[in-house]
Amino acid sequence: MPKQHHSQGKRIQEVVFHKKLSNRWKKEVFHFREAAAIYAQRNGITAAQIAFQKNYTWVQYWKKKREDSTFHSGNWGGARIHKWTEEQIELMWEILWNKCKNEPTSTIPE
Repeated sequence: MPKQHHSQGKRIQEVVFHKKLSNRWKKEVFHFREAAAIYAQRNGITAAQIAFQKNYTWVQYWKKKREDSTFHSGNWGGARIHKWTEEQIELMWEILWNKCKNEPTSTIPE
């Protein structure tokens, strides 16, 4: 039983952590990936890998994603890019956060 309680506490911590990710941080990550993809297009994947200190497959993935708009374009998988508005995202986080605060021992079905 204590193990279950620990994992629930961890879930709450994860929710809090993700809530704290600002839009600015998300944009910076997006621009970093975009810059790596552009660099790879111009100079090659290996050069981008060295310049951005990422592994080969990471650079290859983002290069392909930039070149092909249909590659992982949905909201499942890939870069976790979603098709919700900022207001909808804020509302989802607020609902989830309130659920965690009000019922800290409840579990969320998958």
